[in-house]
Amino acid sequence: MHDHATAFRARLGTDLLTARKARDAQRVAVLRTLVAAIDNAGAVPVETAGDPSQPALGANDVDRRAQSTDELRDLLVADRDERRHAAEVYRDAGRDDEAGRLLAEAAITDAYLAGLGDGARDAWNTRHADRSPMTEPARFLTDRAALLPRSGRALDAAGGTGRNAIWLARHGLDTTLTDVSDEACRQAEVAATDAGVALTVERRDLGFEGLPAGRWDAVLFHHYLDLTVWRAAAHALAPGGVLLACQPTVRNLERHDRPSRRWLLEEGRLVAEVADWTGIEVVELTEAWIDEDRHEARLVVRRRPPPS
Repeated sequence: MHDHATAFRARLGTDLLTARKARDAQRVAVLRTLVAAIDNAGAVPVETAGDPSQPALGANDVDRRAQSTDELRDLLVADRDERRHAAEVYRDAGRDDEAGRLLAEAAITDAYLAGLGDGARDAWNTRHADRSPMTEPARFLTDRAALLPRSGRALDAAGGTGRNAIWLARHGLDTTLTDVSDEACRQAEVAATDAGVALTVERRDLGFEGLPAGRWDAVLFHHYLDLTVWRAAAHALAPGGVLLACQPTVRNLERHDRPSRRWLLEEGRLVAEVADWTGIEVVELTEAWIDEDRHEARLVVRRRPPPS
């Protein structure tokens, strides 16, 4: 596989293990199907098949050809569309429960599809170029200023045009901002210069490239949903380091059409997820309607110092 495709396949495998631990049967079913489809599509035909003189090959022994991002995208589109079509058939037959299950599975595939390859980068580049950047830091961050250290390294993950990263830098932290969008990174650099603060800006697709290296004293995820990346960030915290994360939940759809379901956190999912994080103290974990009329999950955790 190409490096990008290899990273994507590895991420599916990691997410599958996580879903199994969480006993998330629906996500397990989808991920098993996607992993099998990718592996089957990449398998190189064995010329000696059927020759009794040759040893049988296991699944891990089969050679695999390089797969492009476009091929992976086609596989995911086919999976998503097949589930959507089946949902329509079930709905026409009056089996709404089955239709709902299949649509929820299609949304899982769609979430992976949305983050695959440069398509997401292009979409975010267009979005940031077409709108004025927000400049005020999020209240979720500023209301929790007392929980943050006054020195050390901070990461604003998927930080957009820099409003929160600039606040973290002013708070005294050596701050790095990452974002998938070239345009967001450009605007963040300009905003930091105008604000007179030092800010490291890195274009990075966290879902495929992972976090920047090193230990972090503070990490912020403000409306970026990828629990695999959240977990990696929690484990990358320095002793005493703090992670803050917030994300709308599916209940938000009761009042708002957007964000769409694929960008929303299942209610209760975060409780199960954090229970599996080791060496972590939960400072705050809530799910509620907030002042901005948004149903949101909010999480603050701190890495425990090593035993003396």
